[in-house]
Amino acid sequence: MGNKKRPRLSLLSRTVFLLLLTLVLSCGTGLLLARKYVIENAVEHSYTVASGAVTAVMTSLGSREGFDELFSNEEFRKSVRETLHFICRRTETTGLYLYTVDEDYRRQYIVTASDEDELDEYLRDNFGLGVVEGDGLYNAELRVLEGDTDGETEYVTEDGEQYCLFVSPLMENGQVFALISAAYDMNDILEESNETLYSIMVLVILIFSMAMISAIILMRRSIFVPVSSLSERMRSFISNIDRPFPEREAFFEDEITDMESSFHEMTGNMREYVEEIRTLTSDKVQVQTQLDVARRIQSGLIPMEQYVLGDGYEICGIEKPARAVGGDFYDIFRLDNSRICAVIGDISGKGVSAAMFMVMVKTGIRENLKGGRSPRETFSFLNREICFSNPENMFATVAILILDTQTGVVQYVNGGHESPLLLSEAADYLELNGGCALGLFNDAKAGEQEIRLKDGEGLLLFTDGVTEAADPERKQFGKSRLRELAMSHYPGHGNRYDSEALVKDIKEGIKDFCKEAEQFDDITCTALIFHDNAKERRRLTMDLASLPVIRETILGSVKDEERAKLIILVCEEIFTNIVNYSKATEVSFYCERTEKLYSVSFFDDGIPFDPVTCNLRDKSFEELDSGGMGIKLARMNTKEMVYNRTEGINQLVLRFDIMIQTPKV
Repeated sequence: MGNKKRPRLSLLSRTVFLLLLTLVLSCGTGLLLARKYVIENAVEHSYTVASGAVTAVMTSLGSREGFDELFSNEEFRKSVRETLHFICRRTETTGLYLYTVDEDYRRQYIVTASDEDELDEYLRDNFGLGVVEGDGLYNAELRVLEGDTDGETEYVTEDGEQYCLFVSPLMENGQVFALISAAYDMNDILEESNETLYSIMVLVILIFSMAMISAIILMRRSIFVPVSSLSERMRSFISNIDRPFPEREAFFEDEITDMESSFHEMTGNMREYVEEIRTLTSDKVQVQTQLDVARRIQSGLIPMEQYVLGDGYEICGIEKPARAVGGDFYDIFRLDNSRICAVIGDISGKGVSAAMFMVMVKTGIRENLKGGRSPRETFSFLNREICFSNPENMFATVAILILDTQTGVVQYVNGGHESPLLLSEAADYLELNGGCALGLFNDAKAGEQEIRLKDGEGLLLFTDGVTEAADPERKQFGKSRLRELAMSHYPGHGNRYDSEALVKDIKEGIKDFCKEAEQFDDITCTALIFHDNAKERRRLTMDLASLPVIRETILGSVKDEERAKLIILVCEEIFTNIVNYSKATEVSFYCERTEKLYSVSFFDDGIPFDPVTCNLRDKSFEELDSGGMGIKLARMNTKEMVYNRTEGINQLVLRFDIMIQTPKV
């Protein structure tokens, strides 16, 4: 309904219509008022005529005795009648009647006269002296008889004709002894009034039409044309925003010129505003481009998600910045063949400045640890460096974790960061001295602790963005909910922790909790799991003679021949590819079984090759047979394949559902 197209009617058309309507209403109202005036004037005229007739009769009679003489003197009565007839003709009065009223309220005519000869003769013959009329008196006659000496007017109808009747008394000594009535034909009055009114209306319409035409011409020139021009300029302003409009020449100032001046002022302001918007947009695009570059650089330094699987451990980290670039960070790297390091930190502030400070802290920690310093020494050295060159007084909370993959011993250093969650059968937060954040005081110390992990246990490092994530009602996710989520994960993965699945569960859990609420802080967490698999790892010779070792190991751990066939088929293809194409000098593998999954890991020091991401679609059948067929078979029949290369060692993990499957070929 709101979009319904309305008919277009120009302002000039509406103005002409209103003027014509005004003319019609004015003429109609004028006609009614003029008609009323003419009728009232006729009544006044009849009053004057009747009064004159009374005066003339009284003058002729002289006294009461003269009135009585009318009944006896024919000549005198004829003289009075001629006087009345003369008055009728001069005043165009239809009839003048001189009569008395008896006790029965009957008229007894004495003298009558009219302005028309035929009617005058009729009155003389039929309403002469002594004629009595007993049809009753009019209200005007009764009121005069009751004492209204000024006379009364009444509209009466006789024989289908309407008359205006004026009755006036003849008085002597305060007594009414006779009446004189003056009758006017209303048709004559109306005809006369209509003729007068038509003449007046023709003149009025002519004058009004000339005035209206002049007004329309003036309004069109002074109002409609300028408004139409202004409307067209407004309509085309956007397409011609850079081209100023010429101002219209006007002989005098009025509201229209004020509107045009306001429009020209507005267009000038709009051009300046648009130019500012263009400048701001250009600057914003440049800033956004720089932010995109910064985000890509940061993504290279800190992947949104990273999963590292090695001999004796698995680590997975995620980061979700609240802005284009964030202040949280994590880092995962090997120190040597037996030690893996995980770092997490939270920089004060947000945005580009926090991201730049984060790069300095992250790089400093990695370089110092790889340079041989201990975590405590790294913290102290980097803290002094930051305090001496930190004009913005920024700081960072950090946690450094180093796992010995041979023993499961974890060296943990905390600089004002959140206490980690120990991922064990009864998950709980470690109670230790949190230390002081980097960059606050040049003599700040970090808290340090050493713990030993059992097979399948681990540590969860996280920033406050995880526990302080809020839902639409401002309720926080909290440490208790994080612990409960981790513990619910434990039994679902064969009473052990899976680092990748855990951090993804945490990410989804926060998303479900916060719903549509805005993210105010970066969300970062890292899970490290220790696998004591040293005894299970088997070294193989670099020839196909080791295939029976693989078969026996898998059959011994799976126990079910039907389930083992598929796993053996895939593993033999992978091992054959390693022997034939990797150029490795050493190769080993180990097997691991949980309630739902069976994992086989291969380690070799050959050339880098990622079978997970390599493209096999464009290879011919002969090329697949020379190395690609085994990879394709492994992809089709595993639940998941994970490749990682660390310190010159290729590691390929094959995960299988522990359920009977038909091999896919």
